[in-house]
Amino acid sequence: MRKFKHLIFDERDLFKDLLLSDTCKKKNGTINLSEISRQMGRGINTIKREINRFKNIQDYNPYQAQKDYKKKRKKCIKKLPEFTKEQLDFIKIRFNKYHDTPEQLIYRYFLEFGVKFPACVKTVYKWICLGEFGLKKENLPHHGKKYKTKGKLDNRGQLTNFKSIWNIENKVSNV
Repeated sequence: MRKFKHLIFDERDLFKDLLLSDTCKKKNGTINLSEISRQMGRGINTIKREINRFKNIQDYNPYQAQKDYKKKRKKCIKKLPEFTKEQLDFIKIRFNKYHDTPEQLIYRYFLEFGVKFPACVKTVYKWICLGEFGLKKENLPHHGKKYKTKGKLDNRGQLTNFKSIWNIENKVSNV
């Protein structure tokens, strides 16, 4: 399966050249979408979507298309909610000092400020992993680890019964 990426400006410029060239036209003079998609290495639906950005094919402009793409892309990206300084301090203290879980943090936020927390529990966990708002992963109940070891030392990722080469007595060698 191919990995799909957004069109960049150079590809849009190539697309404009292919639209105007005679090599990508059928015998009756219409545009051959399959030939354009083959030369660009993109799917036919991608080519159709680019054509539909403008009402008329002759009006296609790569600069305008890129500008339109960036404008639409900017609207899609979700922004972090804006907290007041008081709310942010409350979140940091409850999580970093008192080690509340994200579930407890959301409930206590509701009790303190009387408004619903602007994100779900899963999103708060994502913020913790990314380090947003000064929330540290080490302050989670199991320090951000997936599994908790019960009553024994945590030696995952460490070698057991390890001996150095220099400590082994080897009677055969002359060293």
